[in-house]
Amino acid sequence: MTGQIKFSVVISAYNVEEYLPGLLQDLLEQTYNNFEVILVDDCATDQTGAVAESYLQAFRGKQADYVVIHKPENEGLSMARNTGISHAAGDYILFLDADDGVEKTLLERLYHALDEQPADMVVFGYTEDYYQKNALSYQVQKTPELYYFSDHIHDGAQGWKRPLAYAYPYIIELEHETMFGYAWNKAYRLSFLQEQKLQFQNIVHIEDILFNVQAAGALQSLLTLPDVLYHYANRGQSRLTDKYLPEYFALQKTRVQAFLNMQMRKIQTVTEGMTKGETGGLENLDVGAWRMRLHEVMAGVYFRSFQSSMVRGIQHGDSKREVMARARAELEGPLYGRLRRHLSEDGRVAKILYAPLVRGDISGAYRRAKEIAWAKEHMAGAYVKLKQNR
Repeated sequence: MTGQIKFSVVISAYNVEEYLPGLLQDLLEQTYNNFEVILVDDCATDQTGAVAESYLQAFRGKQADYVVIHKPENEGLSMARNTGISHAAGDYILFLDADDGVEKTLLERLYHALDEQPADMVVFGYTEDYYQKNALSYQVQKTPELYYFSDHIHDGAQGWKRPLAYAYPYIIELEHETMFGYAWNKAYRLSFLQEQKLQFQNIVHIEDILFNVQAAGALQSLLTLPDVLYHYANRGQSRLTDKYLPEYFALQKTRVQAFLNMQMRKIQTVTEGMTKGETGGLENLDVGAWRMRLHEVMAGVYFRSFQSSMVRGIQHGDSKREVMARARAELEGPLYGRLRRHLSEDGRVAKILYAPLVRGDISGAYRRAKEIAWAKEHMAGAYVKLKQNR
């Protein structure tokens, strides 16, 4: 135990004066009170800092610790979260986005679940709420299955409690369903982060998944809960993921390679143990299927990012020659050669969008990218829904 506080809730806030009150109100209405809020104002240029300060009295009335840290300069999401880690005193820590929302039962549900099954990391469900003109258009719900994986379990994969090695094939499925990469649908044991010296890297776009890959590689226990406890607000162009980043594809390849490396290390460890007869309840773990599924899912991420990089170049105004030259150069890259034969054709989107890239048909891929760019501009809602079937 790290003290009397059960949960440290870290919020990085930058120019979110319009949305921050919604999240703070959700926290004020929590049905469990043993928590602290560490709100890091990342040198916002609007009234975010003042909005944060205005809630001091309300949290005192709830008898919850609430501190606002005003950064003297804007350092970005990762550094703000690391500031939160350094100030945290709870047994578990959560990282919430300031423009999202949470269920009022978030902390109570986590408290009861962790009281029964303490874990280094907890993954819970969420809704992705799509807004158009500040009105909720539709929701997509993502929930994991109930599992508890631990290195103290050695009696096979019966039921929902399983040996730790079984966590890694399931993490692949979480990544496939976009439940692994984010930091905000998780709680982490603070002492685990401290023991592993885990912090967010000062990088954009992939800071969450790199953090989670590092954490997953060191886990001794993992709990997944089929409860919708978080509401991620997708407001279109306001999100960083929709902005032009020249290094977008390079970042995505870094993410894919990191995930592959972490999983392959686990596969190697399990394989070596099995070779020595150290099964430890892993008799039913199909390592070949595990490896195959890993490459299949990562191929989907890679080719989706490859296609998206072409679309982003077109939207940015890059010439056809520039976009196609970059794409042709990528055909010689190690990830393309490693993953092209693993792309699953089960999903309609994979067949429609990525087939030219898999064939190495850059002219066809460019035409497809032009079509996607047009659809994103003129049929944004339909395009987003199509992506949900990927």
